[in-house]
Amino acid sequence: MEEEKFTEADDQVSFLDGSWSYRHRRDLQSYLQNREGGRAGRKFLALWALIAVLGSLALCQEEGAWTTFSQQQGLPSNDVYSIDAQQGAVWAGFDGSVAKFEESNGTWVPYFPPGLITRITCIVIRKDEVWFGSFGNGIFRYANGQWTVYTKEDGLADNRVKDLAVHDGYLYAATAAGASRLPLSGNAKFQSIRMTNGLPDEGLSSVCVLNDRVWFGSKAHGVLGLTVSDFSYKEKVSIEEGLPDSTVLSLDSDGQYLWIGTGSGGLCRYNPADGTIAVYNKSSGLADNLVGSVAADSVVWCGSWGSGATAVAADGTATVYDRSDGLADNDIRDISIDSGAVWFATAGGVTRFGGKVGGGGALSPIYVAIGIGIVLAFVIPLAMKGRSQVEQSRSVRKKMPYQLCNGRPAENLCPFCKYNVIRSGRHYCSKYNVRIPFE
Repeated sequence: MEEEKFTEADDQVSFLDGSWSYRHRRDLQSYLQNREGGRAGRKFLALWALIAVLGSLALCQEEGAWTTFSQQQGLPSNDVYSIDAQQGAVWAGFDGSVAKFEESNGTWVPYFPPGLITRITCIVIRKDEVWFGSFGNGIFRYANGQWTVYTKEDGLADNRVKDLAVHDGYLYAATAAGASRLPLSGNAKFQSIRMTNGLPDEGLSSVCVLNDRVWFGSKAHGVLGLTVSDFSYKEKVSIEEGLPDSTVLSLDSDGQYLWIGTGSGGLCRYNPADGTIAVYNKSSGLADNLVGSVAADSVVWCGSWGSGATAVAADGTATVYDRSDGLADNDIRDISIDSGAVWFATAGGVTRFGGKVGGGGALSPIYVAIGIGIVLAFVIPLAMKGRSQVEQSRSVRKKMPYQLCNGRPAENLCPFCKYNVIRSGRHYCSKYNVRIPFE
C-alpha cells in the first residue's frame, strides 16, 4: 500500500495522492469543533432531559396530592357544609342530605335522612355509628342502616346544632341556645346548660374536649370551659385573658393545646396548663384573620370563608393553599384529618390533600420505580460509554504507542496538532483521534 502523504498551505490542506484535496483549514477546524461540540451537546441534552423528566414526576406527585370530588363522583351537591374522616370512613354533609365516600371506586353514596330539610352543619364518626348535626332539625344518628332523630323534645338545648364532639361515652353538642350532652349508653336524655344555669353566652359555635374541660366557642364571650365530671361552667378565655377577638368560630385540640379560630383575630393556641396564648394572623402568614374551621394534628389546618386554607407547622411556619393549588373552592366550611389525609368541605365540592405541607412530599413507590428506570435507561449507559471510551483510549496508548511519521518535518504533519500517528497503516490526528483525511 502506498503511504499517504500530505502538505500544508496557508489556507488549504491537500494530500499528494489526490485522495482528499483542497479542504480549507477553516472548514476542517469547524468540523472538528462541531464533532467535539456535538458530543458535549448530546450529554448536556441528556442531562437536561433527565432533569425535566424527574421534575415532571415530582410535579405529577404534587398534583396527585390533591383530589377533588364533585357531583360527577356522586356528591348530591357541590355545596358541602361539613365533613368528618375517621379510620378510613368519610362522611360529608349537604343541604338536605349526606354522603359516604367509597374508597374502593372513589365515588360517593348519597343518603337522605328522614325529616331533614336543612343543611348538615357538623358530623362526628364513632365506631359503627355516625352523628349528624343540622341547623334546624336537631341531631341525626345513623347506625345499622337505621336513622334516629334527637330534638328539643329529647332535652337538646336547641334544634340549631353548630358542632358535635364525642368523648368518654358522651356526645357533646354546641347549639344556638346553649350546650348539651347525651350519654351514649342507655336511654337517657340530653343534659343542657344555658344562661339560666350560669353560662355567659348561649350562642355557641363549636365544641372540643381537652383534659378535664369541655370547651365551647361562643359568639361574644370567647371560649367557655365546662367540667367533664358534672358539666358545669367553670372558666372563660376571652379578650381579658389575651384572645384577640371574643367571637370564636371553631375549636380543635392536638392533645396539648386548644386551637381557637376567631372571627377577626386569626388562629390562637391556648395552653390550659399555664394560660398562655399564641396568636397567628395574616401578618404571620395566615390566608385570612377569619378562621371558620380548624383541624389539629402534627400540622394545624385552618380554613377561611373565601381565602383558602392555611397549614401551620410546629415551628409556626404558615403555608397558604387555594384553588390554584388544588382546592375545589376558597370557601372552606369544614376540615377533618385522618391518617395523614386532610379533607376539606368547600363551596365547590370535597377536596382531599395527601401530600407534604410546603412541598410534594415523599414520592410514591411507582414514581420511585419510574425514576430508577430512567436512570438505568439513560444515565448509566451514558456513563459506561464515556468510561469505555476512556479505557479504550488508555488501551490504545499502552498497546500502540504513537509514532512520528517517519520523522517528517512538522510542516508535513497534521496542520492542527503538528503530530499524527500511524494506526493500521492509516494516519490519525492524535489530538482529535480522527482519521486523516477527516472524513
